[in-house]
Amino acid sequence: MAEPQINPADIVLPDIDKCQTAVGQKNGYVVLGIFEEGKDVRWVPLEPTTALEVGESMAKNSYELQYGSTPPASALKASVLEKKRQVLIIRCGNIIRQLGERGKKPEYIAESVVDACLNELA
Repeated sequence: MAEPQINPADIVLPDIDKCQTAVGQKNGYVVLGIFEEGKDVRWVPLEPTTALEVGESMAKNSYELQYGSTPPASALKASVLEKKRQVLIIRCGNIIRQLGERGKKPEYIAESVVDACLNELA
């Protein structure tokens, strides 16, 4: 999915000295709370993967503002690894379930899972 583009001219910022934020978890969501003095609290529920993407984007933008350049690749490595991890969890689960249903021996299942992991990482 393409990242939505934001027109800076459309952004109306509140008084930053009167705002606070909080991050937590509730009912399987990452929840962002925005507290602005004199206004109702705004709660933003995010799916975990969306929250990860928002966090990555915030980290990238923060780095650029602070240092005037894009972050090094190592700063983005954690997000790439997490995405690979999620793919492997699903793939390995499917392999284990399917081969188990076919009555394959544990050694064969383990070999198949390791091979799938190494292929994904190559």
